[in-house]
Amino acid sequence: MKEQSWARSGAAAGIAFVVALVISIILSSGAPMPQKPTADIVNWYTSHRANVLTAAMLGAVASILFFWFLAHVRHLLVGRSPVFDRLAGALVISGVATTTIGGFNLLPQAALAVAVNRPGAPVDEGLVRTLADLNNLFFGPLSIFLALVAASFGAVLL
Repeated sequence: MKEQSWARSGAAAGIAFVVALVISIILSSGAPMPQKPTADIVNWYTSHRANVLTAAMLGAVASILFFWFLAHVRHLLVGRSPVFDRLAGALVISGVATTTIGGFNLLPQAALAVAVNRPGAPVDEGLVRTLADLNNLFFGPLSIFLALVAASFGAVLL
C-alpha cells in the first residue's frame, strides 16, 4: 500500500470509527439501569431487541475501525523521537485495552436482547439481573482506559 493510500485509509478509519460508535451508542441508549425492576428491564430489551443487536454489531465494526486507526497513528508517530515512540506504545496499549473492554461491554446487552426474546421460554429473573449488572460493571474500567487514550492523544498534540 502506498504511503498516501495508507494515510487516507487510516484517517477514513478514524472518521468511520466515530460514526459507527456514535450510532451504536444512540441505538442502545435508554437501557434501564440495573436498579430498575426486572419487568422494566425485560420489557425494554423485548421492545428494543433489533436496536441492541444492531448496536452490538456496529460496536464490533467500530472496534475494527479503531484498531486500523490506531495502527495508522502509531505509524505516524514511531521513529519521530524517543518520546513519540513511547507515546505510540501507550496509545496502542490503552486503545486496545479500551476496545477490548468496550467489546466485553457489548456482550451483556446483546445477551439480554436474545434471552428475553426466546419464544416459549420463561425469562430467568436471576439471569436478567446478572446481565444488567454486568453491563454496568464495565463502565469504570472502560472510563479509565478511555482517559488513558485521551491523555496519550493529548500528549502527542502538545
